[in-house]
Amino acid sequence: MCIYLGETADNSIKSEEHIFPACIGGIKKLSNNEVSADANKIFMKLENAFAHRSEIQLSRGFYGPGKRGKDKKNESSIVMLYDKNNQGELGYMYMGKAYTIPQILIHRETNTFTFTSMEKEEAKAKATAQNFFNDIAKFNILEDKFMHIYMDRNDASPDFIIGIADKKIIIASHTARENLDKAFINNYIKKLMGAVIGETESKTITNPHVVMPFELSDDINRVFAKIAFNSLCYLKGADFVNSKEFDDFRKWIITGEGSSENWIDENIAPHIETTITFPKNSHWCIFTVSNKKVCAVVCLYEHWTRKYIIGDLPENETLPLIGYICDYQNHVEYTLSEYIYNIAKNNHKLLEGNNE
Repeated sequence: MCIYLGETADNSIKSEEHIFPACIGGIKKLSNNEVSADANKIFMKLENAFAHRSEIQLSRGFYGPGKRGKDKKNESSIVMLYDKNNQGELGYMYMGKAYTIPQILIHRETNTFTFTSMEKEEAKAKATAQNFFNDIAKFNILEDKFMHIYMDRNDASPDFIIGIADKKIIIASHTARENLDKAFINNYIKKLMGAVIGETESKTITNPHVVMPFELSDDINRVFAKIAFNSLCYLKGADFVNSKEFDDFRKWIITGEGSSENWIDENIAPHIETTITFPKNSHWCIFTVSNKKVCAVVCLYEHWTRKYIIGDLPENETLPLIGYICDYQNHVEYTLSEYIYNIAKNNHKLLEGNNE
């Protein structure tokens, strides 16, 4: 039975719900008997905002991993990159380095555009430009199916920038999305179809100033909460998390009804972050009981933390200090007890070596 939707979910469809999201390197999955495909579908939209529009994208850009947890450039997490002249371009960060994507920079006043790519050879640059125009012709901006990035009004960027990454169109402008002149952009794209490709520009931004728009919302908090609930399911089993004491927390995760203020309490386990030394840049979730309530501390990249009161400890149940750790850089996950055991074993070997 699905721990989020109960018996109403269809468990006949294969589902792969990671304990920690795959976009941040999660490895272990719960079965579709624990998290249904119906619930997973709801979480997909939440995790998209979590990966690309929350504080998490900053750490992903510097430490990885790439798309779907793979060790490759994450071209789906687009940001604004600014050079020393405050000229902005669309690009992404990977392992602390900036990369631009193929894009056109439109100057409305002069009715001109510039195509840029990272290709330095003229022939390759022209081929990239032609492929770009062919791809962009498939999009209809008026359908409102695009990612929008707001550019600061004080920068030196053109009026519009249009790029394509991960089979998605991205538009950057000095106006909010709702005020975007979509008709102008749509017509301009049509004109580009007949453009003669002349000289192309290849530019690499060194030491860029990166602008990443963060979205602080209950949806982001719900993803942190889902990580906690998934971890608790893995550690204590589906029967435990299906307890009625957790129904309100479960309902908030799946529907968003209510406010995260009902669940978040930053006073939970105030010293837990410094009690245990976790692997560098790892993710972890620790559970404890305080005043007969089950509490969770979720920490991603050693920095981004949420603390939740999940609900009353079910009657006749016990909950010692337990946890789950994702060391995505070394492609391994541990329970807290396994991790502590490994530390003790390694320290024992070290002591034996010193006594020889």
